[in-house]
Amino acid sequence: MKKFYLLLLTAIMCCVNGASAAVDNDYLPTAVTPADGSTVASLYEFRLTYASTIGNYDRNPVVSLFADGNDTSPVATGTVSLDPYSTDVIVTLGEVVTTPGQYTLVIPEETIYKDWGGSEWAPELRYTYTVEGGAAAEGTTVVSVDPAPCAEGTYVDEMPSTVTVTMSDENFTIDDYGVRLQYGDIGLSTVISDYTVDGNTITINVPEKYLSYTDFMITIMARSADGTPITYNNDTQIVLAYEMSSQATVESVDPAPYDGETYNEEIPSTITVTMTNENFTVAQDGVTAVGDDGLPFILPDYTVDGRRLNITVDDGVRGNANLTVRISATSANGEPIVYNDENGEQIILPYAIALNSFVPVAAEPEDGSTVESLSVVTLTFGSMVSTYEEDAEVVLQDESGATVTTGAISYGVAFEDAVVTLAEEVTKGGTYTLIIPEGSIHAYGQRYNPELRYTYTIAAAAEAVTVESISPEPYVEGGEYSEAIPSEITVTMTGEDFTVAEDGVIAYYGISGLGTPLDYTVSGTEIAITVPESLLGENNLIVAVTATDAGGNAITYGSDTRIEFRYVKANNTYSPETITPEDNSEVESLSEFRLHFTTVPMQYDNTTGVTLQDEAGKTVANGEMSWDPGMGIDIIITLDNVITTAGTYTLVIPERSFTPDFNFDVYNPELRYTYTVIGTNGISGININAGDTVKVYTVDGVYIGEGPASEVLGKLGKGLYIVNGKKVAVR
Repeated sequence: MKKFYLLLLTAIMCCVNGASAAVDNDYLPTAVTPADGSTVASLYEFRLTYASTIGNYDRNPVVSLFADGNDTSPVATGTVSLDPYSTDVIVTLGEVVTTPGQYTLVIPEETIYKDWGGSEWAPELRYTYTVEGGAAAEGTTVVSVDPAPCAEGTYVDEMPSTVTVTMSDENFTIDDYGVRLQYGDIGLSTVISDYTVDGNTITINVPEKYLSYTDFMITIMARSADGTPITYNNDTQIVLAYEMSSQATVESVDPAPYDGETYNEEIPSTITVTMTNENFTVAQDGVTAVGDDGLPFILPDYTVDGRRLNITVDDGVRGNANLTVRISATSANGEPIVYNDENGEQIILPYAIALNSFVPVAAEPEDGSTVESLSVVTLTFGSMVSTYEEDAEVVLQDESGATVTTGAISYGVAFEDAVVTLAEEVTKGGTYTLIIPEGSIHAYGQRYNPELRYTYTIAAAAEAVTVESISPEPYVEGGEYSEAIPSEITVTMTGEDFTVAEDGVIAYYGISGLGTPLDYTVSGTEIAITVPESLLGENNLIVAVTATDAGGNAITYGSDTRIEFRYVKANNTYSPETITPEDNSEVESLSEFRLHFTTVPMQYDNTTGVTLQDEAGKTVANGEMSWDPGMGIDIIITLDNVITTAGTYTLVIPERSFTPDFNFDVYNPELRYTYTVIGTNGISGININAGDTVKVYTVDGVYIGEGPASEVLGKLGKGLYIVNGKKVAVR
């Protein structure tokens, strides 16, 4: 109404001044998109570009799209808005128009004004378009975002500097200034101009100055080929929110502390505690420890690097068999960070090593080596040797286990060494084992050595090299199947004088017997072979090693030309973890069984013939298998006949009825489960088939009747009876 008065006053002023009343309706756009008169696939959004920013516009104009010159019944109506990042006026239809034909967009006069005073406005604007039609393009959608934005209650470890949005196709556009960043407590907004579009991928680079914020939100105004907005986490646009938690917690500890069952191999020299974010503070003298004597002391040598607290444990502290590290740290909100502490005050990291874990890190001569003679063996430990047992029964045994000579222990030149000196030098060819009893050598603190065994070969004369052992033991025809395909295989030879050919270790697998080279290393008499993870799922693996001895002769094992062995897993090892009802249970009826597996049954075969048999072995019902859609790892067996007749029954599931793979390479053995049906009449105390003849008396000797069990027993009331000479209860 104010606008009308202003225009009326202007007209009156013109008349009063004696000038003719000019109509200022010549405020025209410099361009329109799509261009007037153009042919398009669809109509949805129009942009009117002006030379400068407009002053005002009508919020509720009657914008209409008419078809074929019909100006009375619009096929669609539209709204008007301003683009805050340009001088464009945006007209948006209420629906996307794709029907082929001629159309006219009509924007009423006085919809757009040059200034707030209304001194100049746009006339009625009419633009004509041809829609060529055809099948409407499917709307583009967001397929994935990397890194994933935060959902309610989730956080990121750090604010992303780069965000990649993958769309379902390339048929989309991004509005001018359409990528924006909202940040800060009051939601300040800025345009992100540093982004690229490559095919169906949008890569957004967040300016570095915004990465110091703990939360921000990226919005993208993008449209499908038909002009409709692409949405994600919002009704009108793509919204990606990222937030870091202000509450720091312990994410991981390396190495892992002692869990009460598995000892640590050693007291670590460094401990890294990784937090969920950088917002934490370690108290002054906040890293302490307690050793074997139970007295606390400070561990001052630590650093904070971003989310990581790095603690150095000096060698003197590492002499403890038990070490508990305590860390006093708080989050940004002042709350203590708690880990392994029932009192909710500290981070507690216990480390413990087995008392008999004082083992050498090296031996000279090396274990398993071939020597010319044997008289002295020097053992080097990772920490100082404190004492040794002078009367320790150290012995050197030959291959038969007979003692060849004894040995005595003494200190070495270095503090970490212990020296074993044999009573006499051994030069005779053969293989020998040096045995040092448990508890012979002690470290500072409570630790001591386990039994130590070192094997040496004295080479009196060159001998042919053969395979001494393979670990784990391979499968032998007719023997026990392998429990698993091993990831590491050690082939031990009788001597070191052998050579493995280039690419000389091959694995053959699968039905077609495909071959692939395996990684291996040779150390002394051992060939250490690594089987890749991709082959560990095979059921049958053949390993072939091509090697020659010092004379160039092929070393054979399991083959006439090479070392060949295999690992074979039994095919029929796949069984359910549990069955419901339980095996050997007493039930009132049988109709359905649930097989629960620890690994998903990928296939089952209903043609194998699952049956329920009575005591005579007669099939009384057939079973059909199906997946439990709710559990995912259960198979349901449903009988085609509900069994309520009292008696003993066996559910028989034939071999190869189900499998965890698609090829039935592994499958189930024949499975048999036994149940006692007490019957819906509640008879217990005797096993009776439905067709058996029974003679029934009361417990007082009164004759009740005689005939088939299904007829006679079904008429009995609750109580005790004598059936075929046995007392039974009817409940």
